Amino acid sequence: MNIYFHVDELKRDSIVASALKKKFRALGHNLVYGNRITGPILKLFHNAFDIIVFPRPHFIHDMLGDDSLNWDQEIVMLSSENLGIICKDYEVMARTLLEDTYFNDDTRYIDKIAAFCLWGPRQKQAIEMFAPDVHKKCSIIGHPRHDKRCIGSKSKSIKNAKTKIGLITRQPLLNDFLKRSPVESIISSSSSLEAHYSYNNQATGDSLLLQDSDPVDEVYMQAVDIKILLQLLLKLNKEGHEIHLKVHPREDRELWVNVVKKFNLNVTLAHWCMPFSHWVQEMDYLIGPSSTSFYDCCIAGVQPICTRKINKNRDLHIRKFSEENGALMQHIVSPDSIDGVIDIVSKKNKGFELSDEIKQVLLNETNYPDSNNSINKLVELCLDLKKEDKASS
Repeated sequence: MNIYFHVDELKRDSIVASALKKKFRALGHNLVYGNRITGPILKLFHNAFDIIVFPRPHFIHDMLGDDSLNWDQEIVMLSSENLGIICKDYEVMARTLLEDTYFNDDTRYIDKIAAFCLWGPRQKQAIEMFAPDVHKKCSIIGHPRHDKRCIGSKSKSIKNAKTKIGLITRQPLLNDFLKRSPVESIISSSSSLEAHYSYNNQATGDSLLLQDSDPVDEVYMQAVDIKILLQLLLKLNKEGHEIHLKVHPREDRELWVNVVKKFNLNVTLAHWCMPFSHWVQEMDYLIGPSSTSFYDCCIAGVQPICTRKINKNRDLHIRKFSEENGALMQHIVSPDSIDGVIDIVSKKNKGFELSDEIKQVLLNETNYPDSNNSINKLVELCLDLKKEDKASS
């Protein structure tokens, strides 16, 4: 059997693609990676594949075209969206997973999909509530990047070593990896007086306003977060800690390389290609603004510390569906000062134990602890689909 797996965001999806390839190969099957550039090639050689794995329904139209709705290939959806986006509101979750065409009575792409592989029970419940006809296609496999094959192992600690502090950036609007201007984003979101909808079914009257954050608020929060990051870095250096920095995958890393050199900052930049789940294993603490990377910290046993409360005005710019309002964030320690952060990391945490509340959030959103077997579940689902095909032919 030949399987096509779409890598939409390199730093996020490649580790899952690699683990899947190894598992399929061990069973005598072949998995091929692809991305948006390979779309035209996939369209020409689709008959070479038995199963095509995409992250979202619109890839069927965007990469394959509507002719693919009549192809024999099985199409599987493996959600790769950030947890903070899809796990706050059931209607938003359903809309994110099934997209606007479905809610505007165009079900062709959803009908073509053989199976939806969901991370946790909350996603499946959202589908059951807002698209019960799709519910039978849904299977909970867990968060694939939390599979035991994707998580790095902690190296043996060196006695009396310095505390390793991981800092993360989250400034994709101010420091876009494609070098797009923040001014362009503000103009784009403000250039019309009309409301922006995720979907607006004029026949039924059903609609959902677009949940994207206001770029004006994002500019403020990201600017505040840069200032806090630099102040923390300097204070941690003064306290003698070993500092490492991981740049957000949608940021221009070269800007940070230049900043570190220009201002002679004492910090080690993580290699651009190193998976976050491997990098964080080497840290004693992870510090940054609200982030889905805190889920990975919890799985890795590394204590996350959120900086959101250090600036007293920052929370005024948080919107309903911002990352800060995610379920996990309610249980992450968030000091109200830089000195408060320093006090925590100076205690040299010997291990981060998950609270019952955090475990419940991880169960609801990532199928923890069974998420450590997500790759096997996806492979088994694909093999079962082909068995059903042969049985019905």
